[in-house]
Amino acid sequence: MPAPTAPASCEDEETCVCCCCCHKRTPKANPKGIEAANTFIAADDVPVKTQKPFEAAPTATPSPVMLDDEDELGSDEEDMPDAYYKLSATVVVGPVGEVFAELGYRSTADADDANDVAALRVTRWQLKVQDTEAVKLYDSQMDIKVHQTRMVKLRPDALFTAKVRLWSDKAQLWGPWCSAVRIRTMREVRCTPNDIGEDY
Repeated sequence: MPAPTAPASCEDEETCVCCCCCHKRTPKANPKGIEAANTFIAADDVPVKTQKPFEAAPTATPSPVMLDDEDELGSDEEDMPDAYYKLSATVVVGPVGEVFAELGYRSTADADDANDVAALRVTRWQLKVQDTEAVKLYDSQMDIKVHQTRMVKLRPDALFTAKVRLWSDKAQLWGPWCSAVRIRTMREVRCTPNDIGEDY
């Protein structure tokens, strides 16, 4: 049986429509096909979120810190625990002379809170004395077992303010400062001897 021969139209490789491999045809570049392939690959790519250049990284918000000074505490007193208010106190004024004043403290908690105050284990108290120009003259923390009162050196014939607060070992915090108490020292008195004898 004779082998099949290619039709005349197969002589033109560009217009060959036969189903047999009568020509060794070289595929030509297909720009559209390449573009479509690239589009298909790009569609399968997983989107990656990149940070913008010069974009500052977010900064962490600092955690609040509980402070124990009235000047630094500010308006945070509203968030203080109940023990803070049970540690309220006031200044006890003792003898006041020309150049000194003896000052102490006293708890001002309600009678209903007396047991709670005792359970808070108050171990220290702090005394602060200032003059009328808000100059701090005395500021010290004292053990209540050692110093129930404190003698403070002042100037004669001058006005001062004093305030105290208490420390709880159990709650590990200072109580509120009490309202400032005003103190005025006595005028300086000088004595000049006129005559001195054997028995006078």
